[in-house]
Amino acid sequence: MIEKLALVIDIGTTFIEVAFLDCDRTSSDKTSDQAASSDDGAPDGKVVAYGRAPNEQVFYGRDILTRLTHATSDGTDDSAAETTRTELREAAHRSVAAAIHDAAAGYEEKLLARCTRMVAAGNTVMTQLYEPADEHNERVELLSPIGNFVGGDARAALIATDLATVLPPDEPAQLLIDLGTNAEIMLRTGTHLYATSVPAGPTFEGVTAHANPKWRGTDVINHVAQYLHYGSIDASGRIVDEAMAAPFVQEDIRDFQLAKAAVCAGIEGLLAHADIDPALVADVILAGTFGLKMNVEAAASIGLFPRSLANAHFTAFCAPTIAGSQANAVLEGLRKVACGASTDIEGTVDVINLAASDTFNETLLASLNF
Repeated sequence: MIEKLALVIDIGTTFIEVAFLDCDRTSSDKTSDQAASSDDGAPDGKVVAYGRAPNEQVFYGRDILTRLTHATSDGTDDSAAETTRTELREAAHRSVAAAIHDAAAGYEEKLLARCTRMVAAGNTVMTQLYEPADEHNERVELLSPIGNFVGGDARAALIATDLATVLPPDEPAQLLIDLGTNAEIMLRTGTHLYATSVPAGPTFEGVTAHANPKWRGTDVINHVAQYLHYGSIDASGRIVDEAMAAPFVQEDIRDFQLAKAAVCAGIEGLLAHADIDPALVADVILAGTFGLKMNVEAAASIGLFPRSLANAHFTAFCAPTIAGSQANAVLEGLRKVACGASTDIEGTVDVINLAASDTFNETLLASLNF
């Protein structure tokens, strides 16, 4: 029987994911080959249970800005805004409880009682709308955000991919992209880290108004690319053949265009701010649930990535220790933290607010077409 556990929580805008970790076994219990790759005596952190549940806050808006608007008073009705904030927090707690139930299958209290550490992360809005509410939640450590709209989830992803540490001077620049409702884009160049985020909506979580509910974000990308290839959708995004483009309607395609244009413009804006030639970016790491199954060629064909990154090597993040969600860099980063990894980000950190850029909107509009 495992006596000591840790709980890690990814507070996503659309979905909540959790994992219980084995903190009984340490690296000294491993084989010599296993122990060589970790600190002696550090918790093993093997995932013993994984769970996932929708974030009930979606009923207050599919994106974080809409939810934040609901929770913010303009000075005319402070009590109503506070009521909404309370409802949003309660929705987040119910969603976390549902994900824990999915993982623990009726043994929640027993597993939680054995947890010696609980670590969580989310974007800046999600962490504001998630506060301690009971004896379990008050024990949760929230990873601190990197900056405005670049949250603790981005910090966890950097830890997972080892980009929280500086690169050798002769190593090429690397991009880390976590495509979710709030898409976070980070660029590591030697001792410098640049980070930004763009609102992409739930498209990359596979949530569109009329798409098959069983589709993932990769399915949406693949179908849009296919319909574009066969002429069901033209380069402007207009549906030419409604029957062939089903189940999408025009609203779905426009939402998708806004999401993919935001990501493309965000990448271009970040590279421009860092004064980095895209040709010098050697690797693009795709985090997020859909990364493992993404067809990079299909994504490039619809303009999700700038054409200037054509020579970069795209790889999907994969953490075999997270059995239920191998591509979740946030959970893997939290797992490392729960096992003793530092939460510090080495070097100089520059968080860029692209909304304040004179050229971002212009680049966004230019990226809308396929």
